[in-house]
Amino acid sequence: MINGFNFVLLLGTVDEDPVERSPGDVRQATFQLVTRRTWTDPTTRLTKDQRQSHQIVVFNQLVDVVIERVKKGDIVIVNGMNQYHRKRDGGTICQVKATFIEKMETEA
Repeated sequence: MINGFNFVLLLGTVDEDPVERSPGDVRQATFQLVTRRTWTDPTTRLTKDQRQSHQIVVFNQLVDVVIERVKKGDIVIVNGMNQYHRKRDGGTICQVKATFIEKMETEA
């Protein structure tokens, strides 16, 4: 039997400034990361564009780094794992629990 692993690597644009929420003793911050994929449809030769939004959550010491350094419009690399939570309405939400975030420096 093969044991798998849960690993996520995203490169995208921060859609909103991170917000700190600290329920109980655990510090956490969340933000939205948008990824984009473009391609040319071979049949119509039109450019297609697909965007997806990912909810990123960080805990403890990484909260300070994210709140201080990550802002809306920044391009970041996020390493982490998927976490699924049941919502109050019975639906499911997927978050990426980040273990590493690197801000990409852009040319001015």
